[in-house]
Amino acid sequence: MKYYLFVSIIPLYIFCVKILQKRNIIFSINEKIILFMFMILYCNLSKLFIFDPIILYRAVFIMPLIIVISTVDINERWVFDEDIISGIIINMGTIVLAFVFGIYGDKVNYIGFIGCYKYLLNAFVGMATLFVVTIIINVSTGSLGMGDVLYFALAGSFCGFGGIFILFFGSFILAGIFCLASYINSRINNVIMNKTIAFTPFISMSLIIYISIFL
Repeated sequence: MKYYLFVSIIPLYIFCVKILQKRNIIFSINEKIILFMFMILYCNLSKLFIFDPIILYRAVFIMPLIIVISTVDINERWVFDEDIISGIIINMGTIVLAFVFGIYGDKVNYIGFIGCYKYLLNAFVGMATLFVVTIIINVSTGSLGMGDVLYFALAGSFCGFGGIFILFFGSFILAGIFCLASYINSRINNVIMNKTIAFTPFISMSLIIYISIFL
């Protein structure tokens, strides 16, 4: 399995860089090297902390989109629908392919089908729950953009129902810490603090923390 994951990093890295270029975000050579090293580190840490093969492959294959969505949001304050849809397809598709190719057994059987069904149901419930909660926040307060709502739904499909609470509150806690640090910095250095922030990076960090610690 470790060789498959290592080989997978190269096309995933190329995919990540190409999508960012399509979004008019060009990395320097040094930044590309750092990105590649980060992806290798992420992959190796995933192998250390994640023992379920389906979750492991989902974590690795979703990584480029986590990077793309967060980077684009930081630079452009925008989340592309096609990135969200691609992430959901990759997440759900990995579960189905794991069942079809027998990661949980040598052949497709009834037990494997039930396992696949439970994974898909859990992913769908997590996605739907976070979508409903965050769309209510979007409509009632406007503090979350629609891109944040959709990205929460994507992340919820990965965490499942059992992880959405950690993901949701973790994102706001991380964003709160960042805003507090920015406020202190603005008062010390007498600079104007930005009134809006890109929120998807905090969702990404919360998702990675959840994957590393709780899965």
